[in-house]
Amino acid sequence: MKAKELTHESLFAEVAGGDTGAGITKDIFVGHLAKLPAALDREEIAFSEARREAIFAHLDKDGDAKLSFGEFKDLFLQRFKVTKEITVTDGFDVAKSKSLCKVADGELIETLHGSQTDE
Repeated sequence: MKAKELTHESLFAEVAGGDTGAGITKDIFVGHLAKLPAALDREEIAFSEARREAIFAHLDKDGDAKLSFGEFKDLFLQRFKVTKEITVTDGFDVAKSKSLCKVADGELIETLHGSQTDE
């Protein structure tokens, strides 16, 4: 997603063909997944038809045969297990941020944005 600077919203609209209100049907989603290996030049994401359908079924939590934006966004959800107590802040620069809460060792956290490192 970073190469094209896509947001989750714009990617959802692209896959949905611009009609975001109707969601993404199984045929559209499976077809999009089939095109990804060539579009991204990444052979390792070439899934069988059955696997693409299973991915859709896994994402379609409510079983209505289409993906809502919320269901689609879950595709990008990352889970982390905390290995050392950390403080969650309202910004990346700790010196300029306000503490929101502490997360204890062993707790699980979820994010749509992944981890960041201070370079």
